[in-house]
Amino acid sequence: REGLRMGLLTNGTRIDAGRAAGLVAAGLRSVLLTLFSSDASEHEEITILEGSFDKTLAAARAFRSYGIPTNIRTPVMKPNRDCVPSLAALCAREGFLFEPYFDLDPPRGCDTAPWALSPEEADEILVDHTEVFAPTFRRFGFAEAVVDAHGILHAGQCPVNPMGRVTKVDGTVIPL
Repeated sequence: REGLRMGLLTNGTRIDAGRAAGLVAAGLRSVLLTLFSSDASEHEEITILEGSFDKTLAAARAFRSYGIPTNIRTPVMKPNRDCVPSLAALCAREGFLFEPYFDLDPPRGCDTAPWALSPEEADEILVDHTEVFAPTFRRFGFAEAVVDAHGILHAGQCPVNPMGRVTKVDGTVIPL
């Protein structure tokens, strides 16, 4: 339909080249896939689905081959916290936009609840890998990200400026 932009959020495990072509022909304009690690075994330890890493990457590459903007969205959790830089590098090599995020308070009973990071752990990751998170914040127009005492990541509502920063729970400011 005119005026509507069709996007897809998927894990990509059921998307082959033919299905990607059909979705593009139907009007797909953007895709967001979830990848948990740049390492197949780490990714599949989280998904509990053998072959899911290769299938997700194949789907992302298929969409990219049709010129569809392809974003890789990664929830940063305890099991994959150390893969943030390597996953960012993989996305850069492949031409995907990398969107890491924190789910610090998943719903009770959620499979990933035991893997949630504390606010302090999220702070540490933001500080250690500011260069990885900064493009995501800028892309969404945020000048500041704050992890509050309750573990909630807030992005500032002011437009991005050269003074963009991450403010830690303890008040320490880290430039983006």
